[in-house]
Amino acid sequence: MYSARRFHLRVRGDFACFTDSALRAERYSYDIPTPTALRGMCEQIHWREGLRWETEKIELLAPIQRYTFFANELKAFSNKPFDASDRSTIRASTVLIDVDYRVTVYLTLKNAHRYQEGEETAILRKSEDMFERYVNKGKVERDRPYLGLREFVCDVQLATDSDPKPIAWTQRLSRMPYDYLWEGPQSRIRNTVLEYTPYVDKGVVHVPARDTVLNWYRDRGQHVPA
Repeated sequence: MYSARRFHLRVRGDFACFTDSALRAERYSYDIPTPTALRGMCEQIHWREGLRWETEKIELLAPIQRYTFFANELKAFSNKPFDASDRSTIRASTVLIDVDYRVTVYLTLKNAHRYQEGEETAILRKSEDMFERYVNKGKVERDRPYLGLREFVCDVQLATDSDPKPIAWTQRLSRMPYDYLWEGPQSRIRNTVLEYTPYVDKGVVHVPARDTVLNWYRDRGQHVPA
């Protein structure tokens, strides 16, 4: 069994917003990045069908700071011309500012059992080499990586020994999204959101593996696909 390479990334940005899905009228960011947001960030740099980015650890290198602003936004979109003044609303957003993280991520195959012996290793090694090369050169396959919202772009580099140490903060946080499950290509299953409860220990969050979270739900008698 191939042991996936761990990438330690230094992620910085002026703004970030990891939205609490329970708040529909306004945006309010969680204290730390969600695993789905970090996966989306990595996919902007390198994405291949059949591969999934997983987060193993999040280290907070800067204290949590928030900023609230108000903006006119559209309530709904349409392919036809319309009067935006009738569909706009003022929406408040409370976002994180001056964020600085060191995250540990790795690649997995979504359906590893379908591959022949040795094929899994070749696929992962090729994608890992491409990702490392893209990060070193500042290249992306899709859009520029961002933190939660597309307008909140970020800088992604390989971490170094000279990076700051994690902040001195220990706290158990509230439940937050871990992943979204799809039973088919278009429709979500009944329990759409997988959640977990992160614990910050001296500025470090150890993110459970996806199989671990799935087993939590199965142990409670809930149907979740692989």
